[in-house]
Amino acid sequence: MPHDPADNLMDRRMWRYVDNGTCLETPVDQDLEWQKRAPYAILLGAMKCGTHAVSASLWEHPRIARTNHWELHFFNSQKAVRNEKGIDRGRTRRNYAKAFLKAVPDLDLSKNSLAVALESSPRYLLSSDRIPDLIMCATPWVKMIAIVRDPIERASSQYRFLDESRRKDEQPMVDWNTWIQDDLRLLHETGVLNATTPRDELEAWKAYNRRPNSYQIVGRGLYVIQLEQYLAAMDRAGKARSDLYVLQSEAFRNNRQSEYNKLLEFLDLPAHTLINLTDEHVTSTSEESMPLPQSIRIQLQEIYRPYNLRLFELLEWDEVWRY
Repeated sequence: MPHDPADNLMDRRMWRYVDNGTCLETPVDQDLEWQKRAPYAILLGAMKCGTHAVSASLWEHPRIARTNHWELHFFNSQKAVRNEKGIDRGRTRRNYAKAFLKAVPDLDLSKNSLAVALESSPRYLLSSDRIPDLIMCATPWVKMIAIVRDPIERASSQYRFLDESRRKDEQPMVDWNTWIQDDLRLLHETGVLNATTPRDELEAWKAYNRRPNSYQIVGRGLYVIQLEQYLAAMDRAGKARSDLYVLQSEAFRNNRQSEYNKLLEFLDLPAHTLINLTDEHVTSTSEESMPLPQSIRIQLQEIYRPYNLRLFELLEWDEVWRY
């Protein structure tokens, strides 16, 4: 994954340039019509929630151009230009155009008026303290899709993914309790789990997201914090909240065609019947992977329950993950 310039900002004095969401227009800033179709939509994440499966299904659509790699990660790279004065919209937009021209080498979007291209970068949702203002500034037209999954199952999938990676490198795997307790300690130290106001929670999330050497195996499942920050950025930019679609991973897995139809309707694209109804990318599970201990499951249920209820209220969903 590309270097995120905010990853190691332990010194809060250095936060000023990534926190400044002022959108700086330049005299040479120019809108090119094809750029509004690349990106046409952004899959924000979350990690291990099925972004690859959703991307693969969307790429089946005849109007959607397939990129030459799964994840672009443009907005958490230094190609998204911001400094203490704010976000350089002109330079960022031009860099984004170059990234898409490289990512879609076989299609000239400037000539094909029907084609659109998508970006899928699962870390964007997690980085809700700094990515939303970049998106609102550089690509205010874009539609956004967030994919969420039972946070305990998401954490379990991330654990297996890390386990598989370590085994390939012949490294010992850290046990479940160590992973979970280390992240819970970080969530408490930064104030995320004991914030009493939205402002305190935002500041705590910034601190949590800017601590190095953390896999954030628990924090990634606090979806409501991340989505509230995206919606706040959309409100500040005057962008309709209807431009953000939140998809349940479980629903997409179990009812792929019907959920796909809803996605196409959201994207204003013609109906299409899927050919492949199976996951293209599935995390392998080693027989040696340590299963989630029941004691850890109970602990996570207690932590996630209030955040899940906030999420269901925000999205006007039924209680889809019952603990």
